[in-house]
Amino acid sequence: MYCSTNTDRKCHAITMHETQNFAVAKQRQEIGITARVLDMTLAKCLLIRFCTDVFWDCCLTQPSLSFEEFLNTNKHDIYHLVFGYNNFCCQCHCGYTFPVEQLTQSNFTHLFGKTAQLCSSCVSSSTRSTICAVEATNGISVRNIDDLVADILLPNICPLKKAVSILVKIRNKMYGHVAEAKMTNQDYKIYMLETEKSLIQIAAMCQKETEARQTIEDLRQRPLDETLLIKYQTVLLRDIQAEKEISETQREIKEYLETNLGSVQERLASIELLQTTKMQDVLSAMDEIGKQKTKDTGRRTEKYDEISRLTDAAVKVHLEEGTFVQTSAMPAILKSL
Repeated sequence: MYCSTNTDRKCHAITMHETQNFAVAKQRQEIGITARVLDMTLAKCLLIRFCTDVFWDCCLTQPSLSFEEFLNTNKHDIYHLVFGYNNFCCQCHCGYTFPVEQLTQSNFTHLFGKTAQLCSSCVSSSTRSTICAVEATNGISVRNIDDLVADILLPNICPLKKAVSILVKIRNKMYGHVAEAKMTNQDYKIYMLETEKSLIQIAAMCQKETEARQTIEDLRQRPLDETLLIKYQTVLLRDIQAEKEISETQREIKEYLETNLGSVQERLASIELLQTTKMQDVLSAMDEIGKQKTKDTGRRTEKYDEISRLTDAAVKVHLEEGTFVQTSAMPAILKSL
């Protein structure tokens, strides 16, 4: 929407932003610019931030309502913007869609004042609803509410702003952030109907409803022109080629994995067999060592018994012959042997 001029303002120092052509001081409005250059996101941003009067005009001027009458007409929806969906009131009908609680009771008190008694239904029920006993504040106008309250009321009540939000939502879901370039026939009918209703709502506000309906009908009935056909054909062929390349890459990766996986499995089997064989050798060696230790222990036991027996016999012989005198230690030694 803006282009750079060749005039530098000396009061501005040269900054990185200016060298990148983003300095506000070096921008001017593009000559002959129209709304056709706006995409959906930018158009929504401009409408919401700078065109609040347009939405209020849709709510008040065309229906020929004062702001006070507008509040009374939409009192039920505004009431539930304050008290939420858990607080049923005497005006709730079957199938009513409750809005998300966003306003405060202070906001509601500023917009509405108590002017009458509760209805018989509210008096006899356990609900704490007061909607039937309030009316819009006498003489209130759009200038009497702050921007925060307006930013909550318009998206929930203004048909024009609802239409803009629906178009942006459909655009983001089915085009901007789409996971795959396809939709079911049922989804197409649903989104097409919502899109048409929103476009007609906006066109009616701009007094171009007839032209909008004709444009929609032309889009539905007319065939693609040759330029669009060639464009879409090129895109389709490019996508098909890309899918083929992806499929070929997947096939090569699969073959590589299958080949190398077989080699890895064979190597693992060989390692497992080698480990099993070595474990068996270790167990056999340990068993042989155990047997050898058992034999050595037996031989030592037999030798010890023989020494004990010979020692005991020699002592007895010496005792019988009287060749030495027995001390007090001798019986203990013989007993231990």
